[in-house]
Amino acid sequence: MEAAEPVWGSKADKIISERKDLQDLLGNHQDGIVSAAFLRELGGRHGIRSGQNGFTYGVLYARSRNGRFIAG
Repeated sequence: MEAAEPVWGSKADKIISERKDLQDLLGNHQDGIVSAAFLRELGGRHGIRSGQNGFTYGVLYARSRNGRFIAG
């Protein structure tokens, strides 16, 4: 729609703004999936080593799966 904006004008603007929330929602969902997979892999690889805290990876994994992951 952004490419059609010069031709469609304000109609394109309206459609873009209506779809922005959906795009943000889908982007956040994808970020959560990627984060969960990454944390699960890290927990499995490092969590069993001496001096590593697998529990922390597990907590972060669970939070990312529940949609409460806070990126910083």
